[in-house]
Amino acid sequence: MVAKNLGALNIKNTMPTALVLAQTIRVMKMNVKDLPVIPAILGIDFASKRTGVAMLSLKEPIDLISYKCIEASSDDDDLHRWAYTINAVSEFIVQCGGRPAAVAIEQPNSFRGGSTVRILCGGWGALMLWVFQHDMPPFDINTSHAKSVFCGKKPGKGKQPTLDKANAMFGLDLKWHRDDKKTDDNISDAIQVAWVLRKELIESDPWFKEQSEK
Repeated sequence: MVAKNLGALNIKNTMPTALVLAQTIRVMKMNVKDLPVIPAILGIDFASKRTGVAMLSLKEPIDLISYKCIEASSDDDDLHRWAYTINAVSEFIVQCGGRPAAVAIEQPNSFRGGSTVRILCGGWGALMLWVFQHDMPPFDINTSHAKSVFCGKKPGKGKQPTLDKANAMFGLDLKWHRDDKKTDDNISDAIQVAWVLRKELIESDPWFKEQSEK
């Protein structure tokens, strides 16, 4: 089935994280805790402006239930972009029909500049806390580990191997572009972390294995 396109670092200044948590709590439009749990894994590639989300079924054969790129406005400040993104994640979960059994969130890349790392880690922390508070087990997924599991031990450099694997697996046409506003790698990264967490939970947890066999 082809999915519908629904359209551990230290931070010296922790104030942005505290502010965005308060801001996010105030602007939440819906409480996903009221939704039923569905046998699925949600993958999130969080970014300051363009965040990829993808929901994968636990049941075999694996189904890409839905995916989306969430685009926050460049005109907004960090706090409002984070709040907007988390609201959009909650709306995506509602559209998918329920809370996922677990959530895979890609770890922020530490090789970026200091200010970018603080922005990413602040929003990532707010998202992680929001997921936990809404009774969805969050897992932070290391990018290099996820890529080696998803694409193989020697997948090659860059984003292309992940894009190629996601396209081949789910019949998609995701493409990499040098322009951050045009590239689809946020979606393929979300698929990648969800797929890896799904695999590892099925292999290690009897409940997840049972769900995959139903």
